[in-house]
Amino acid sequence: MPRRDPIAGWKLVAFLSPTLAVAFSLAHGWTYGFEPRSMLLLAAAGGALGVIAGPAIEPAAFRHPVMWQVFFSVLACVFVAIQQQAGKLGFAFAFVGGVFLGLTARWWVERI
Repeated sequence: MPRRDPIAGWKLVAFLSPTLAVAFSLAHGWTYGFEPRSMLLLAAAGGALGVIAGPAIEPAAFRHPVMWQVFFSVLACVFVAIQQQAGKLGFAFAFVGGVFLGLTARWWVERI
C-alpha cells in the first residue's frame, strides 16, 4: 500500500511528540510539583514516546515502521545513558534495550 504523502509520518510525529512532552511534564507537575529537572526528563520521555508511537498509530504514513521505532528507541536509550554518564557496559545495555523496545513497540505502545 503506497503512502499518501511522503512526509505524512513526519507531520504526525511533529504533532505527537511535543504534545506528549507537554502532557507528561504538566501531569507530573500538577501531581508532584514543578521541579525543573524532573519535568525536563519527563518532557524528553514524552517526546521520545511520541516519536516511537507514530508508526503504531498510523503505520501507512511510514515506509519502514519497525526500523523507525528501533532507531528512535536506541537513540532515546543512548541519550539516557549519556545523561546518566554511563560507562561502556551502560551504553551496551542502552543499545540492547533500545533494540528490544523498538522491536516490541507495536505491542507496548497500544497499552500506553
